[in-house]
Amino acid sequence: MNKQATIKALTLAIAALTGLPATYAGEFATGDWGGTRTALSDKGLDITIGYTAEVFGNVSGGFRQGAAFNGLLELGLDVDLEKLAGIKGLTAHIDGFLPSGESFSGSYGGDFGTVTNLEFYNSARIFEAWLQQDFLDGKISIRAGSLALDEEFAGSDYASLFLNSSFGADTAMSANMPVPIYAITAPGVRLKFQPTENLYIQGAVYDGNPAPGFLGDPSVGAAASNEFNRHGTDWSLRKDEGSLWIVEAGYVVNAPGEPSAEESAAPAKGGASAKSCCKTDGKSVAAPAARGLFGSYKIGYARHTDEFADFSAAARGFARNKSGNSVIYGIVDQEIFRESGSEDQGLGLFARAMFAPEEQNAVDYAFEAGLVYKGLIPGRDEDTIGLGYAHISISDDFDRANAAPGVPSADFEGIIELTYNAQITPWLSVQPDVQYIIHPGASNALSDEWAVGLRASIAF
Repeated sequence: MNKQATIKALTLAIAALTGLPATYAGEFATGDWGGTRTALSDKGLDITIGYTAEVFGNVSGGFRQGAAFNGLLELGLDVDLEKLAGIKGLTAHIDGFLPSGESFSGSYGGDFGTVTNLEFYNSARIFEAWLQQDFLDGKISIRAGSLALDEEFAGSDYASLFLNSSFGADTAMSANMPVPIYAITAPGVRLKFQPTENLYIQGAVYDGNPAPGFLGDPSVGAAASNEFNRHGTDWSLRKDEGSLWIVEAGYVVNAPGEPSAEESAAPAKGGASAKSCCKTDGKSVAAPAARGLFGSYKIGYARHTDEFADFSAAARGFARNKSGNSVIYGIVDQEIFRESGSEDQGLGLFARAMFAPEEQNAVDYAFEAGLVYKGLIPGRDEDTIGLGYAHISISDDFDRANAAPGVPSADFEGIIELTYNAQITPWLSVQPDVQYIIHPGASNALSDEWAVGLRASIAF
């Protein structure tokens, strides 16, 4: 059986098991619903349905050996109100999650960074729900509603391939502050200014703590809260929890699909700046210039206005709060090689670093770096392989404040991840994953951990 026949047989088998029609070449497992999907999209209504399932096993180290299952059902709706109602530049979005399973890191690994970015407690919930208004042909946009910070800020394009949570929302932010990230959002407003295709600056403000019962209160002496925001519908604003502000500037060059500077400048036919490649009706035609290597560079700053425990004071034997907390970060995504004639196949690297004040934070800095190659195996042009390292540093002030006889000193956790995302069909991907965790829990209390997993994602 050849490769295409094997893939088609697998597609038909999945369709048979799920009771779904198999649209092998289509974008979705359930096809176009007899043209309904296209008709709705033409009117400005785009529906997304997806399911992701995974199994991770702890082979050695950590708390104990064993395996955990996690699943995530996603439902989403995007509305183009210009198409639907003639309101220029206005769009709307809402999506919801139904996570299921158990905490692999909490039950087996004991790691601080969290082996899988899928795990969350089991409850149906609204995730993002917002309206966005664009002005000046998209150069300015305002988004307001229930927002997730990691959907628009502090992310790396290449690092999104990896499954360990440390490569998603950076631990130097997510472990130190109550921030709205998967799967809890917060009421907020985001303003973005993009004067050119290459340059942007954006900022946002969010409620300071959308789920204090789950995310905790960083202040000394704060009472336990039973406000868990279990379904993502608690949009109350509480003044005593402060607010979270973030600003980010980015510069992008040679994005896939973007014409090169030479292409933009060259005339369509002949002329002083055109490089002649061939002739049409006796006239020279400019040769298409190759797009340069993709690059994305970001810097950002976030500040939370709540009261935070002062670990430097706690280390000296007394408790007090410090007003506010902050992080700064920088991110680089750089394509370093692209296969001839390809739009996006080749090798890229990423690096991200984030720093926070030592006296107020458990994690004083974290960084991630790695390599990602799309289309490494001949004939598998849409597959992606990646090797990454994440480092989580525990602050000395936090370690001293929590020192106790017989308790190992906290220092760092390191994560090495090797992963391969195989695009079986346009709507089905399978991703085997291996992680080696150094100092799980950021100390030598637990032996180094080997975690092995397999994830599958279907777009219905």
